[in-house]
Amino acid sequence: MRTFRHHITIAGLLSFLFCGCGKQPAAQSPVAPEAPVLKVAVFADGRLTVDGSASTVPALRESLRSLGEKHGVVWYYREAGQQEPPPIATEVMKAVVEARLPIRLSSRLDYSDSVGAERALPPGAVSFDGSGILLVPGAGWQPTDARSSLQMICPPVLEGQDGGMIKVYAPRDRTDVQSGVALLRSEGAAMPGVWQDSFKQEDFTSDSGIRGIHLSYECSDPKHPEHKEASKLRTHHYVFTNRVGRCVVIFYLNFADRDSDTVHQMIRKTLILE
Repeated sequence: MRTFRHHITIAGLLSFLFCGCGKQPAAQSPVAPEAPVLKVAVFADGRLTVDGSASTVPALRESLRSLGEKHGVVWYYREAGQQEPPPIATEVMKAVVEARLPIRLSSRLDYSDSVGAERALPPGAVSFDGSGILLVPGAGWQPTDARSSLQMICPPVLEGQDGGMIKVYAPRDRTDVQSGVALLRSEGAAMPGVWQDSFKQEDFTSDSGIRGIHLSYECSDPKHPEHKEASKLRTHHYVFTNRVGRCVVIFYLNFADRDSDTVHQMIRKTLILE
């Protein structure tokens, strides 16, 4: 079977753009029901509140330090979550990440969708650690925790029966969707084997209302450049932001003759923000 697991062109591009999701808050760790809660809210105009009172990033760091001693959890809300976040949102999330505290995300200022037990996942849903997203890949896809030299992958990796692969990445720094796509495109164009006339870009909206940009392009397998058509790979990047304003990329790779419209429909129909 043809394989591209160690495809250098794509690996080089992604290692340039992304870092380890293991540096995310330990949201997957169990949180005791009686654990203290710190309610953090970031507003579109740059205001920050902690437990309902105006605050600053230095003051927040001190609150997080105290919360960590009590093994507490952060509840986080950002106003206008589908829009470009204000600069302070990056500083706030950096402070939470560095404190290594569990975090519960809310789309409501009253945190009503963060209260109570963790919500049940849709049947067959796969949660990608640290990314804040879910996909329901359906039959034919096997989640695996396969290790990679690229530590930026948010596990698991999805491997398809047809040889396809789906991975999820989060950016190293705050990157809005437009500049993220521009960087992916420019760096992709500089990689060997990429077909310069194959780039395509379109806006997309998932069934759950997530808006982003879909970038795709083709390249030849560098190990077999003489078989240009037979070994042609097609790369897809679905770029958008999660609830806390972090840019996320769903990366789908397959041989061009196996590129499946069913996969693209699955991504658009089942993509959910956690």
